[in-house]
Amino acid sequence: MTGRKVIESFQDYLNSPAINASQIKPAVESPRHWAVQAPRADKEAFKIGSAIHCLVLEGEEKFNELYPVFVKPLPDKTMAAKENKEAYARFQMQNVGKTIITNDDLELVMRVEQSVKAKPQVLAMLEGQDQEFSIYWDEELYDSSAESPETAMLKIPCKARIDHFHDNKHILVDLKTARSASPDDFIRDFLNFGYHIQLAHYRKALASIGHENVGISIIVLEKEPPYDVVVYSVDEPLMEAGDFERNRGVFNILKAQKALASNEWVPGVDAKEGYLNLTMPAWYKVRI
Repeated sequence: MTGRKVIESFQDYLNSPAINASQIKPAVESPRHWAVQAPRADKEAFKIGSAIHCLVLEGEEKFNELYPVFVKPLPDKTMAAKENKEAYARFQMQNVGKTIITNDDLELVMRVEQSVKAKPQVLAMLEGQDQEFSIYWDEELYDSSAESPETAMLKIPCKARIDHFHDNKHILVDLKTARSASPDDFIRDFLNFGYHIQLAHYRKALASIGHENVGISIIVLEKEPPYDVVVYSVDEPLMEAGDFERNRGVFNILKAQKALASNEWVPGVDAKEGYLNLTMPAWYKVRI
């Protein structure tokens, strides 16, 4: 499995049809979850997170280029006011293809950046130029249902976008924003948002260009006061869980693609004999 490292814009990366971690996450549930997944809405949380990400990793010049700030001509009025609405429409026309933020958004993003700059440990982790790059590779899979060994080996084009990689330290550094960076809170976000699957995908990408079994560090940036910044090292059991779920997701994408190509029903959650058993979870037993 040989991959290639590419320096390109994030938009060019998004335009590539290869499979990324965001597509794999829904596929972990079933092939059908991947086949009918809806495009991600541009929610406020994603916009702010992307803006913070850009300023911290790519600097002020790139941030100002991609995130123009709209200032209401009538600051005491809402956006429903005619003058504000018309001014915003003109501003949108002047900034096609860019992400518009408000003064309040800008203040939040700047507060987070100030917290990052106040931590020498974090700044040291972000030193160097090996950041914001893409990796493309072909995932090789063995299809046990194939009619012959010759057709059993399949390839799925994959891609990943790496935040920062320390070649000399052999460590992948990933930035995440969160409401709370405390261990108890962030581990829930980590698992609920499938970050372990995403990081397993990134580690697979780095392995394709010769960096095997890299260490994983996450810099968590709080989006609410006190705007704390916490660095976590991700342990191997979490990464093994991510590897397992990622591999299941990739195989489910393969199943969905085969079904769609044959104009067949894309299977959903696997249920033997048509049903699943619903049992008492361990976390609920402590409540009764």
